[in-house]
Amino acid sequence: MSDAQIGFDTKFERGNGADPEVFAELGEVINLSAPGISRETKDATHFQSPEKWREFIKGLLDAGEFSVEIHFDPDGPTAAQMMADIIEDGPITYRITFPDGTEWTFSALATGFEPGVPMDDKMTATFTGKLTGKPAFVD
Repeated sequence: MSDAQIGFDTKFERGNGADPEVFAELGEVINLSAPGISRETKDATHFQSPEKWREFIKGLLDAGEFSVEIHFDPDGPTAAQMMADIIEDGPITYRITFPDGTEWTFSALATGFEPGVPMDDKMTATFTGKLTGKPAFVD
């Protein structure tokens, strides 16, 4: 049996900064690229590295970026909120809830809001952000 699932019913939410944080869904999401984790490597090669092979050590972790595509309403509250998040200097808490209930919560700096307005198709917008700090991956 396969572990494959569809993404239908995934939620993308924005926190309100309160304690405890209260989350509200942002727009009609039609595509989501969740953040991924990567780790830098640092060259540790020295004059006596065995047989002239480069050596590396692990560097810092990076939680990556996210990207959310929504139905775009130029006069809607979602577009206004996303543009306000771009102007905000500090990080904002976002949460992704997958169909099985797994939640990924993270702080991110909103970095982009790009509307697409085709002549003969629906309008969409892409909202992007760069994670800062350690995300929480909860089952």
